[in-house]
Amino acid sequence: MNECINILSTRAISAEIISAALSNHIHIECRDFIKIIPVLSDENKENILQIAKQPEVVVFTSMNAVDIIQAQVPEKVSWKIYCVGDTTAEKITSWQGAESIIAMADNAGLLAEKIIEDQRSEVWFFCGDRRRDELPEKLKNAGINLHEIVVYETINKSEEIEVENYAGILFFSPSAVESYFENNISQPGQVFFAIGKTTAATLETFTSERIITGQFTGKDSLALEAVNYFTEVKENNNE
Repeated sequence: MNECINILSTRAISAEIISAALSNHIHIECRDFIKIIPVLSDENKENILQIAKQPEVVVFTSMNAVDIIQAQVPEKVSWKIYCVGDTTAEKITSWQGAESIIAMADNAGLLAEKIIEDQRSEVWFFCGDRRRDELPEKLKNAGINLHEIVVYETINKSEEIEVENYAGILFFSPSAVESYFENNISQPGQVFFAIGKTTAATLETFTSERIITGQFTGKDSLALEAVNYFTEVKENNNE
């Protein structure tokens, strides 16, 4: 009888991947370690509505910001959009169409370089309160007029878990890594999966165990990589 391998995902993933994993005796448990809270003031709501009327250059580095702005501006606009990550791009595509995305990158630093290469003079950046400094600093140093609007707060939802029960743990943001390790430590032999280089770098400050950075930036893609990894582990153990 095949022994089940347990994986912890620190964000919800699709039921299809969970089901497919279970059919191969890999159980994925999903627990949120952060909470996203919209924080739009009336002034910022009015600003966003005014921005929506103009052909502005807009930056998204998180899908949470896309969700919040879409709720304020559900209609089609004339923005040129730069974004980070496949999941963020997918949300923008379903909202504004793929043609609205001028460029995307795997992390904010690389995205900033694309914006600089395109010689943009002014951009609007919708972000969370714990956004990283790379993009704003690079754009400002390049002389680009950056308008930053914080549209959500990230709250830690740390909890102590039976960490030794999980062979692998999936992380989708540096904030989730920090929240998780407030009350937990890594165990020998555990494998950690990071959605991008920034999340992987944060993990390196908390554990010396193996860290695998996802080849793609979608959350389901990372889960699938973890499933494929442990499927191979099971097959090698059965040889």
